Parts: sequence; C-alpha cells; structure tokens
Amino acid sequence: MLTSQLQELPHLLNSMPPPLLKTLSATNSTIRKVVHQHVQSITIFTPEDVVLLASADWPNMTSLDLEYNLLGDEIAWLTQDYSCLTSFKFEMKDTWRYSPIRRAVHSCVSPLLASSNWPMLCTLNLTWACLDDQAMAQMALGNWPNLTKLVLSGNLLNTAAIKHLVKGNWPLLETLDLSKNRLDASSTEMLAQGLWPKLKSLNISQMGVAPVNMNYNAASLASVPGHLVQGDWPLLECLILDMVNIDALGISVLIKGSWPLLKELSMCHNDFSSAWLPLLAKAAWPLVRKFSTTLWGLKCNADAISRLMSVGWRLEELVLHTDYLASGYLSGNAIPSLVKSDMTSLKCLDLTGYELEGGYAASLAESKWPQLVRLRLNICGLLDANTAGFLVKADWPLLKHLAVTGISISSISVLCKGSWPYLETLELTENDVHFGVMGAAELVKGD
Repeated sequence: MLTSQLQELPHLLNSMPPPLLKTLSATNSTIRKVVHQHVQSITIFTPEDVVLLASADWPNMTSLDLEYNLLGDEIAWLTQDYSCLTSFKFEMKDTWRYSPIRRAVHSCVSPLLASSNWPMLCTLNLTWACLDDQAMAQMALGNWPNLTKLVLSGNLLNTAAIKHLVKGNWPLLETLDLSKNRLDASSTEMLAQGLWPKLKSLNISQMGVAPVNMNYNAASLASVPGHLVQGDWPLLECLILDMVNIDALGISVLIKGSWPLLKELSMCHNDFSSAWLPLLAKAAWPLVRKFSTTLWGLKCNADAISRLMSVGWRLEELVLHTDYLASGYLSGNAIPSLVKSDMTSLKCLDLTGYELEGGYAASLAESKWPQLVRLRLNICGLLDANTAGFLVKADWPLLKHLAVTGISISSISVLCKGSWPYLETLELTENDVHFGVMGAAELVKGD
C-alpha cells in the first residue's frame, strides 16, 4: 500500500526532510528503491543528512540545497555523479561573513567544485560561500554547458576572481548576480570581456562592499559605466546598478549601452539628482517597463516625476525611494505629481521613505491606475485611521497585493474595508509587533 502511494505521489517524497526519508528507506528494500528513484530535491541541514545522501545513488536528483549549518568537511562527501542535477545551492548566513567560520568553509567549497560532475546543471547559487581564488579557478573549469543562472552574491570577489570567472565556458548563461562584492572599475573592465551572448540579467549592486574596518575607495567606481557599455550582451533585459556610485557623468556614459531589449533598470542610492533623469531619454532602450531610483532632496522630489515622465518609457513597475535616512527629508510631495502623470499601464508601485498624511494620502487615492496589481507603501511615521480612510477609497479594481508599514492598530480594520475584490495578500510587516491579539481582532473585522 505505502509503496504504491509513494509511486503515485512522488511529490510527497520531495517535500520530506532527510530524517524522514532515512526512516522510509530503512523500512524495506522495495520502499528504499522507490525513495531513491523518485526523490528529485533534497535540502541538507546537518552532517547526518549528508550521510544519507552519500549512502546511495539518486539517479533522478535534480536539486540540492545546502543550508547554513553544513560547514564542515562533510560537504566533500558530495562527490557522487548527479547526472540529472540541475540546481545546486550553498548559502551561508550573511551575518557570518566576517567571522572565523569563513576560514572553515574555504577548505570545503573548492574541492566540491573540483569533483562535481553535473552535466545538466542549470542553476548554481553560492551566496556568502567564502569563495577564494582557488574556488573561482575551479568554477571556471566547471563542465556545465547548460548553466543559465549563476549567483555569487556576497563573496567579496575582486578583480582576480573576475579574471577567473570570465574564463567560464557557459554559452547559455542568462543570469549573473555579482552583488555585494568588492568590485571596482578594473573588475567591470574584466567583466565586460565575458563571452555570454545570451546574458539577460546582470546585478552588480553594492559594489565596493568591504570587510569591517577596511577602507574602500568609492572613487574607483567612477569609470564603471564606461566599462559596462563595452560588454557584448545584446539580449540584456535586466540591469541592477544600486549603490554603484553612478553620478551624472556616469549616466551620460551608461546611456550608450547597446541593449535594445532592456526591460528593467535599477539605479537606487547613487550619486545623481533627478535633474539628470531626462538624459535617459537618449538611451535606445524603448522596452524599459520597470525602473527603480532614489529621489534626493526635498526640491528634487517635487520635480522628479515630471522629469521621469519626460524619458518616455511606458512603465509598468516603478520603485521610488527617498534619501530620508541620509538627509531627513520626509515629504510626500512627489505623490501628487505621480498621480497626475500618465501612467495608466502601471501595475506595481513601491514608495519607500515618504510621508503619507492628509493630502498626500488623499492624492494617492485619486490615482487612475486601472491595472495596478501590487502596491507597497514603506512610509515614514504612522499610518493612522484617518489616513487609511483615504486609501480605501482608491479605485484599484485589480489590486492583489498590498503591503503597508507603520500601520496603527486603529487603522487595520479601516484598511480592510477597501473595495479590492481580488486582494490576495495584505502584508503588515515592519509594524508594531506589540499589537498582537488586538491587531488580530481588528483584522477579523475586515471582510
């Protein structure tokens, strides 16, 4: 009975933790064979889980996920041939990135990459994996002709590491995430030499991340845009350049990039004001549908929307942050301009760092965004019942996801009265966690 059920519902096996799989495998030889034949995905938490994995062949294994606490020599036991493996993930907690644990991990990642035989690998995620030059050299030798996604975020990679990376023979690579590394102008110059003709997404945000107490020269990032535009990536659709120290001159160079299929551009927390946004109109990127940026300063906020609209993109997703943490500007005076703009195709909106009181909330509620599906209001201050009362009057008939921070207990039940028949998710994160039972009581008042 159990054997037939497992054969008919193999997805149950793929959702089981390793200890349960071990118990099932010990039942009898027939069930053990079914387990080994049908399991395609395993998440490893402990060395004991690795013992289970190394004890048998898993001919149909497609996904391995090594969680944070697998940090010993046991990782080297994963030397089997996984001929069907398409996804491998090894990720440390970023809070450990400066601890002695890093040194313990250095010795295990490189041998694993050297001994891997994963000809079907499509996704490789090595976030905060303590990659050194030796590991990067081994990675470049990886026989992964089907690799489409490579995530190397948070490894403090430098120019020497990128020199190894660009030697990788991955002709199908579409997504490359190099965020939170120690990259500079030399690194991006080397990166532009990468032969990845199918590259669609590149993330180099937070370049110049450095260990604690180590100074890093932000000026070394000044020529980054000039190197990026040299990259031969004609299929590029997504470019994430948050915190890359791009200034007005950098924008004037970046717009020369030959990326006619670009759909998403993120440039949050850089060193330029919205006065330079109209320069983006000169870029040959007619398909941009998602744009993220930071509006610097009170006066800049007032005119930023009209400048952004002058670019001529038919935006469907817009992320607008303010520099409120740096300068203390909390004004929501960009909101009326946003509402008046011609953005009838807008589907997703993220407003972070704005006041949302009185007239600003009323103005937001008057917006004509018939296709709006997702709205995030990461506001400054407290969203009280009166302010929530304005929001529920908004005509957003297709809204499915609403996220609001800074909400008060009294405003919860008011917010639940919004006429949004397709609402699926109401996210109230980063609020007062103490509203507890009282907040839950207010929630159930909503329909």
